[in-house]
Amino acid sequence: MGQLIIAHTSFHVITPPLAVAIFLGLAVYVITCHPRRSMSWVFGLLCLIVGSIYVNDILITSTEVHFPLYHFLTRWGWVALILSALLYLHLVFFYFSSTWQQRCFQLLPAAYLFSLGLALVGLFSDLLVDGHLYHSIPHLIAPKPGLSFFAFHAGFLTLAVLAGTTGLFISYRSTHSPTLRQQIVYLLVTTVFGLIGGIIHWVTIFTETTRHTHHLLPDTLFILAGVLYARAIVSYGSFAGCPLARRNLFYSTLATVAGLTGLYLTVALDQWLIRHIPLPYYFITGLCVVIVATSFPTVSQWITARLDQYFFQTEQQQQKSAQLLAETLADTPAVTDLPVELLDTLRVVLDVESGYVALTGATPSGQLMVQAAWGNLSLQPGDIICQPPLSGPEPQFAATLPPQFQAHNIALFCPLHLAEGLSGILALGEKRNKRPFTASELLFCAELLRQLETIGRMVHLRAQHQQYHEAAQLQRHALRQLSQEIISFSPAVMQPEAETSVTSLEIRILGPLQVSSYGQIVSEAAWGSEKAKGMLAYLLWKSPAGVTREELSEVLWPDRSPDDTANVFHVTLHRLRRVLQIKTGQDKEVSYIQHDRGYYRFNLEAPHWIDAVEFQNLIGSNEPMMWQAAISLYRGAYLEDMAWVLPVEVEAKRRRLEQLYTDGLRRLAAQTPEREALFYLEQLLAIEPADETVQRALTLGYLARGRGDLARRQVERWQQALREFDLEASADTRLLWEFIQAKNTPSSP
Repeated sequence: MGQLIIAHTSFHVITPPLAVAIFLGLAVYVITCHPRRSMSWVFGLLCLIVGSIYVNDILITSTEVHFPLYHFLTRWGWVALILSALLYLHLVFFYFSSTWQQRCFQLLPAAYLFSLGLALVGLFSDLLVDGHLYHSIPHLIAPKPGLSFFAFHAGFLTLAVLAGTTGLFISYRSTHSPTLRQQIVYLLVTTVFGLIGGIIHWVTIFTETTRHTHHLLPDTLFILAGVLYARAIVSYGSFAGCPLARRNLFYSTLATVAGLTGLYLTVALDQWLIRHIPLPYYFITGLCVVIVATSFPTVSQWITARLDQYFFQTEQQQQKSAQLLAETLADTPAVTDLPVELLDTLRVVLDVESGYVALTGATPSGQLMVQAAWGNLSLQPGDIICQPPLSGPEPQFAATLPPQFQAHNIALFCPLHLAEGLSGILALGEKRNKRPFTASELLFCAELLRQLETIGRMVHLRAQHQQYHEAAQLQRHALRQLSQEIISFSPAVMQPEAETSVTSLEIRILGPLQVSSYGQIVSEAAWGSEKAKGMLAYLLWKSPAGVTREELSEVLWPDRSPDDTANVFHVTLHRLRRVLQIKTGQDKEVSYIQHDRGYYRFNLEAPHWIDAVEFQNLIGSNEPMMWQAAISLYRGAYLEDMAWVLPVEVEAKRRRLEQLYTDGLRRLAAQTPEREALFYLEQLLAIEPADETVQRALTLGYLARGRGDLARRQVERWQQALREFDLEASADTRLLWEFIQAKNTPSSP
């Protein structure tokens, strides 16, 4: 008797609520996340029907035999098994080979009609179920077989399970995808659990045993199968087409269970109030519904934020990493380069062997043009391919698509939606370790894809702004060059070339950072990110001592911790190495970024040329021609466009290099002919506009050439400079101004 009480308690308190929570949570989760996939609806209906069996068992044990719906409930549990067997068969059809799929799906309508007919016979007649087998022991649920129970009911179940298992086994043997094999293994294991549980249950019906273990063991196996279903969905997306986050599954199950429990409690409380007070309304239930409807967004955000801190730190870390990489991708110069940069980023972070990007364009509907391909693929840029039938914006396994889209060793498809109506796919191959993609990796990809369209708009707007800015710079450069040619028309003033030969890697850090490979300037698109340029600038600044990853991360991403920036750091480092990737005559790559004992360094031993080093060597010589060559190298302040990444200590080096530059200009102005000296004096004033000695020399130089108009204009600039720096002119300077203003000098040369 004690064992029966324990069994009764276990059944009512543990087994049915747990089973209902698992299967109902899975159904709600899969259907709401992927409502357009037929596979999601099949799996969701299967979970709902299995959950209804346990709800049905609770109602049977809680009602009397004379209850009007008692016989209907007794039969429904076994009719549900018929429907669940067919839904299971429908589900596993998605994992059959293409030849089997076509034939099986053709048989499905007839199978559904047969199962519905069998269900109606079971519900409204005694041919299949003739009542409850154990009226005296309410916690033992088993049917009293009808005349056709074993012929139709058990036979149909056995046939459906065996057909599904055989098809899965053949599919496992025929497929070469490790991801698809992993999914099939989960299906086979859960099928075995369900099959063992069913066999045990049939034995209890045949023997009419009342031992509590024979009745609890099948339920335990079914619940274990449900847990494995959840594991399969979370890790591999076996029934929804893509892996789904544990976080969403947890909250969907929690919300379902909490909502049903709360509704049950409020209805029970209202029923008690109705019996004791003259209020014929479900007041508490209605009030709770209003409260939940009005405060659900705020309350749910507050609850999930607190639960995330304890249960889903990994998912939060992945979201932060994705946001950081999205910020890095936002530095991509052109929208058309964005998918290629995303492919390169995911290839590095996820360590995949191959991949390609294909976009819409001048291609027919339903076809894409390959923009970039990497790895051992039979595709080349420019190839036309068919667009795979993806269902939604989430990453999707190639194993869930028709066989023709599982070629090229591709494991994962990511849909792309960019600005200006561009769309396409990003395909990733198998990982190098041959393991399937995990749920956290798919969450990482999904987070990046969600931000891609916004990033595309940002890149497009910045590219337009960059075009206008470059056009203005070219115009200013042309005007400056024309002015220099007019002033310094003498052949002697022409600047000699500082380099006598083209070096494999040239780095210019006097002015904006510029890198050239064999004479070709590295474009902004090749950099891929402003962070990569900042990383190179900081490594050059810290050479030869080197810098740790933590220090670099703090400099490039000051508002993030080093742990948060692990992925984006390696992506940025990969981009920098790609820019500096130079091959020697023996076709061997030269490593310009070295990592030794935790420190990253720029390899000063590799073949390279840096303008700052050449500048200092030339300016220190005793030959005016060398000074002129050094002056031609100085394009501006030391790494003037990298102030955001360099510390304040760099200002001392800038001042020192600037001082060498101005000293060289002064020496050239003093030792060159008068007309050539004017050119160097003007360059000096661009840096020191308030220098009285230089201003006087330039003004007198114009007077000496008979250009009083230029002298008067220079006086105006001189006065403007003194006002800007809040300085007073000396008495001698004022006399010179008065002399120039009063002198009527001819304006012709």
